[in-house]
Formats: sequence, C-alpha cells, structure tokens
Amino acid sequence: MKLMSGVLIIILLVSGICIAQSKKIPVAVNHVGDDSVGQGVAFALKEAIRASQSFRLVDYEPAAKLPQIVVFMVSIGANENISAIGSTIVYNSLTMPGEGIFIREFVQICSEDRLESCARKSLPNIDNAVDFLRRNWPSLSRNL
Repeated sequence: MKLMSGVLIIILLVSGICIAQSKKIPVAVNHVGDDSVGQGVAFALKEAIRASQSFRLVDYEPAAKLPQIVVFMVSIGANENISAIGSTIVYNSLTMPGEGIFIREFVQICSEDRLESCARKSLPNIDNAVDFLRRNWPSLSRNL
C-alpha cells in the first residue's frame, strides 16, 4: 500500500512538472499597413506562432487582462512585391502603463515570394525577447 501511494505521488509530481514545462508563451500580433506583402507576413507570422512549440497565438488586447508578448508590426510597400516591415516586441498586461514594456525591435525587407520565410525569421526575435525578459525581469516573465 505504501509503495502504491509512493508511486502515485511520483506520477502526480512528474505530470505537474511536465505541464509546467510545456506552458506556451502567449503572443499577440498587431499589424498596421495596407500593403499586401506586410499583411501576408503578419498572417504567416500568426500561423508560425500557432505551429510553434514555444508560443501560442492570442488576440491582441490594448489593456490585456492576462500578460502577453505583443509583436507590433508596421509595414509600407516599396512597390507591389516588396515591403519594409518594422516590428517592436513588448510585454503587455493590465498592470503596465501605456502599451507595455519595450523589449526589442527589428526591421525586415520582405518580398511577395518570401512571406513565410520573413515570418519564420521573426520567431527567433520573439524568443530572444522572452529570454531577455526572463533575465532582466524574472517576476514579469513568470506571469506569462
């Protein structure tokens, strides 16, 4: 009987650890721009986040009730096939003033034939931003 209860406790502890380790970071994407390339990259980024092992896509909320990472994207078309896209990554929650805490920014030049590639190149930037948050504001990163 003692052996069975000991095994049960170990199983519960291990499953709790696995659940904690598999928690995905909530990420929202907010895009501004009328160009088709920028819109395509924003859509492809959302799809890449959905498919990610580390992140889960959430809706963007200016005053997010639950903490989240937000990727703000602004794009402008240089021509029909090429756009410049500026992205800013922030930590946002209801307790943060304004639009949250700035973490990182990056700029990409994307073309119509490289939408998914541009989106996938954004994922390491998001991952680096989360790592930066964990190192510098561990109390905030624990809330994600």
